[in-house]
Amino acid sequence: MTDIAGPMYCGDCGAENAPGRAACWLCFKPLLVPPSVSQASPGSVVTAELVPPTGTSVVPRAGSPSSFNLSSLMLVVTLAAVCFGVFRAAPGLAVLLLIVVAPALFRTFVSGVRRKERGEKFGTAEKVLAFAGSLGIMLLIAVAAGISFFATCWVACFGVALTNTNGMDNALQVGLIGGLLVALTLSIGLFILFWPRRR
Repeated sequence: MTDIAGPMYCGDCGAENAPGRAACWLCFKPLLVPPSVSQASPGSVVTAELVPPTGTSVVPRAGSPSSFNLSSLMLVVTLAAVCFGVFRAAPGLAVLLLIVVAPALFRTFVSGVRRKERGEKFGTAEKVLAFAGSLGIMLLIAVAAGISFFATCWVACFGVALTNTNGMDNALQVGLIGGLLVALTLSIGLFILFWPRRR
């Protein structure tokens, strides 16, 4: 390989690579050293291009659905830091936060893949907006599940208490189980309904 004096930048993710590297340290895509690098002066900046592996005809392109970039990593790191901070202060609240944030983050990544497949731009601002929208959808699903749980629980408890002579013992169990089943079914149905679709 040619001796390179300056840093190389990946043509796919834009990460700075040390001189002489064959692949990007961040996205692991192969780097192509232009022929003019041997004439480059010390301290000059060299931009690397992506090349397909030997024997293949597929050329990776920037913005492909499988590409990973720094803004995605920063979103995940920020959310992890918030969740760990909340867990340290109030562990019970952290569990509720994870129940809402984890599906929202997963939905955001799927939404990004769908947008990139359609050729739409999905930069940092779009990721933040998509995550905020996904978080809003998850909160609405949680509220709907909570309402359905309490409504089903109360109806089942009163129904069993009125028809059963054993009292409230069986009514409470039937109400809790019925409420959980209805809330879980509703949550899964709404999650599937609001899932990002291919167009």
